Amino acid sequence: EWYEEKHPDLFQNHDDEDWDDDDLDEAKDEQTSPKQQKSISKDETTVVESIQDVKKGLPILLGKYEGDKGNAVVDLCEAPHILLAGSYINDLREEFNLILESLVKKSSPSEVSFLLIDSMHIAFYNDNLDPINPYSSDPLEPLQWLSKELKRRYNVLAKADCPTINEYNAQHTRIMPYIVVCVFNLADMREKAKECFGLLDILKKGRAVGLHVIAMTSSPNASFLTPDFLINFPVRIALRLNDDASASELLVNKPGADAFNYDQKYVYDVKTGNTNIIKMDWPSDRKVDAAVRAFNKKK
Repeated sequence: EWYEEKHPDLFQNHDDEDWDDDDLDEAKDEQTSPKQQKSISKDETTVVESIQDVKKGLPILLGKYEGDKGNAVVDLCEAPHILLAGSYINDLREEFNLILESLVKKSSPSEVSFLLIDSMHIAFYNDNLDPINPYSSDPLEPLQWLSKELKRRYNVLAKADCPTINEYNAQHTRIMPYIVVCVFNLADMREKAKECFGLLDILKKGRAVGLHVIAMTSSPNASFLTPDFLINFPVRIALRLNDDASASELLVNKPGADAFNYDQKYVYDVKTGNTNIIKMDWPSDRKVDAAVRAFNKKK
């Protein structure tokens, strides 16, 4: 199993369907030496300073509110899923790199893993990123695995009498990592997997057990972004939409994304009902590469 290879300590003495009760005992307190403060380069400063006040979760710096109204930061754990839409593949690539940079700056591989579903060979994720699944253009296998992982995590939490992953991790030193599921072409995936093999279950139930989806599409339309499906993405980001006003309204309940410049986007939060224009400076490939390499070296 891919995940077992990445986190062998979590699977020691366990079969694929359940965990041994011994694994759910509270760990003894351990004395650990304070971590040394590492120096921060100028390239890291913007992201680190913007998300440092978020003590827990998976904070993401999306840019600045138009009119210098401060930084736009969203916590993926609270989101708990994000939908990205834009007519240009490069825009989607740059936006994903922006999100990826924040995720790896704040976390370590023991705290967060990535699962990639790239059904159209777009493969614009960072080459240095080490996902838990082997590369495959077939979305069915990772979706089926995620359905099993969803059920297993709920079993683990039930046995530990913990309603959420955060409460479980607060009581155990052997933590359960978040999994960020990156879907690189949502329309194609839904076409290939008509029933999405549990995707809706993951969207509806994943938050409690640390499964979070970032889905991308370059062709947003009502044929597959139905209301009952869209509601599962409380945070939606509309990049340039190629003169398609209807797509802008579908995604963020507001026209205008069809007239955006490359450095503008709408961010819609279903919980508040607000749609804000965000300005962003996309990070360079060199900067994201360095951030991912540093992430890989963390314990």
